[in-house]
Amino acid sequence: MKDLWQQSMKRCREEDKDAYLYYILSVHGQGRTIVFCTSIAALRHTSSLLRILGINVWTLHAQMQQRARLKAIDRFRGNEHGILVATDVAARGLDIPGVRTVVHYQLPHSAEVYVHRSGRTARASADGCSIALISPNDRSKFANLCKSFSKGGCKFEDVGG
Repeated sequence: MKDLWQQSMKRCREEDKDAYLYYILSVHGQGRTIVFCTSIAALRHTSSLLRILGINVWTLHAQMQQRARLKAIDRFRGNEHGILVATDVAARGLDIPGVRTVVHYQLPHSAEVYVHRSGRTARASADGCSIALISPNDRSKFANLCKSFSKGGCKFEDVGG
């Protein structure tokens, strides 16, 4: 049986994350994609940039009213190639079929949140991938993340580009 879920990472400078995100979206853009940010400021930056590049995105974060959140989720769910830029408010409880890619634009604060974020893909026997963008500032957080998975092995393939 083949591996249905693949986790990868890309080491890059903080100022290059936007370019790598665009690259990842163009290469892994089949199916739905969720881009996770830890801060609303990063979410706004990322979603604005993608819109400037002509990419249709929806956002989801804790400061949105519930009605706006539900509308964003419905629109994302209705587009089989949609992109949702979200904070960790979307890390749990969302079961949206066809999410093929999860991008960790910013690493989460814990391994548990990483698992929940990554769990939005490869559901119900579908394949998917989880890709973390790792800047020099993220290296210690990434090392701690790997340590917490050390019993099961921490295998992250390096994304090309």
